[in-house]
Amino acid sequence: MRDGIQTNFKHEALKKSGCYFFSLLRIAECILFKEQGLKHDFTGFTDDQIIALFDNCVEIGWVEKDCFIVNPVKVINLALNKDMFTSVRKSASVPESGYFITYIKKSPSVYHFLICGIGGAVDWDSWEECNYKTEKYPVDSYRIFN
Repeated sequence: MRDGIQTNFKHEALKKSGCYFFSLLRIAECILFKEQGLKHDFTGFTDDQIIALFDNCVEIGWVEKDCFIVNPVKVINLALNKDMFTSVRKSASVPESGYFITYIKKSPSVYHFLICGIGGAVDWDSWEECNYKTEKYPVDSYRIFN
């Protein structure tokens, strides 16, 4: 998935508030790329596949129509097409390993999910195409998947 996918995405709810959903799918992509390698046909989720996954998750009840994620573990496992994760926990400490999503505070009333690597450097952001490279925002917490 491209950096900044959310900025001009064709699905209005995902465009407005889909950062956690996009981040979950980005982690799934990274796992699939690692497992399948570049020699296989997987090139990442298309916009239509993302919308279909979102609609399916809303129908099942794992995501609300406004993009609030009810069950992130189920969402990421569906994207992976297997039960790889069993739980997610919130932490204030920077994870030392594993898969996690960072929750930042962009302004007093605006929060955002993105993906950082070990040590805190931002690896991928669904919003504002790479704006993170010039601006630093305080981390609120991390969502760590086990």
